[in-house]
Amino acid sequence: MGTKFEKQKSGVFIPVEMLRGEVAKVWDQTAERLEPRVIHHINRMTGGLFT
Repeated sequence: MGTKFEKQKSGVFIPVEMLRGEVAKVWDQTAERLEPRVIHHINRMTGGLFT
């Protein structure tokens, strides 16, 4: 289609160690608390879309 984009590798990766153990546990706990707050703010911005 004439685009001048090339696919590039970012070099960014998540080490296996970050997906298990204490780091994974803390992430899961944080995500549990974060989700209700995000929904709360989306509801405020959208006039209750997710109620």
